[in-house]
Amino acid sequence: EWRRTETGMRTRPHVGYLEKLVDEFGLLQARRVTTPFAGQNEMNVTDAEIPLEQKRVHDYHRAIGKLMWVLQERPDLSYAVKELARHVQAPLERHWAGLKRLLRYVSSTLDSELVLEVDPKLPDGEIHVVCDASWASGEGRRSTSGGTIWIQGCLLQHWARTQPIVALSSCESELVAMNVAVMEAKLGQSISQEVGIPQKLHLHADSTAGLAVVSKRGPGRLRHLEVKQFWLQDEVRAGRLHLYHIDGADNVADMLTKPLAGTRFVRLCSLIGIRKMSGETPESDADETSATVAQTVGAV
Repeated sequence: EWRRTETGMRTRPHVGYLEKLVDEFGLLQARRVTTPFAGQNEMNVTDAEIPLEQKRVHDYHRAIGKLMWVLQERPDLSYAVKELARHVQAPLERHWAGLKRLLRYVSSTLDSELVLEVDPKLPDGEIHVVCDASWASGEGRRSTSGGTIWIQGCLLQHWARTQPIVALSSCESELVAMNVAVMEAKLGQSISQEVGIPQKLHLHADSTAGLAVVSKRGPGRLRHLEVKQFWLQDEVRAGRLHLYHIDGADNVADMLTKPLAGTRFVRLCSLIGIRKMSGETPESDADETSATVAQTVGAV
């Protein structure tokens, strides 16, 4: 579903689609929650390590598949769905508890929509990619990469992905996340150039160490990393990539890498563009969102 606005559009998954999914689990009237992912501690239920019975395994597969279908319109679900999808081969009781928690959140936010609007006050001709990583936070000590791509304050793409390697430090995990982010942004830049709209590429991250590695030349103390992880250094030296440090509190990609507390999660949802259809964003929240996006792209 979508509707036009003066500067863009607002979109959301079909409400009936999500209502039917939640109702299949009997959670339409469940207690409301403000976050989609309870975290490892809250997922520990009685007999948490027992495999699901076959009937529930089928329901688990179907629910995860349906939720993956709506992720482009609901970035707030990305991390939780990604984590639960890692266990579709052999889900346990604790994963079932995590799925029910996620569906309770979906039931609580059926009236949410994603705002995709251009801010004419922000400079055009620029692609801004904001990324983050959560070091060794997942099972198997795999880190998670999260990222968003923006043009004039309009969200083009977002992702939450488990990193394919085990990072030995937070700097290393951030470097992997930066590589993924710039590769994704390069696709958008290439498409824009093909239609005659050149775009400069800007990378924003809250990792001082990661930005320092990309800014210098050579691996330094990270000689164990593959050479491909350092191609960003060439991009920076050639002037094809511009680096910026952002405050961790304003990094919207943080919500794509780890479970967050309610207050912080709700704030980042607002910054990434999640709104309630039942009412417009309060003036203070709208001003904060506009100011944060403007600061991110270097307009203030």
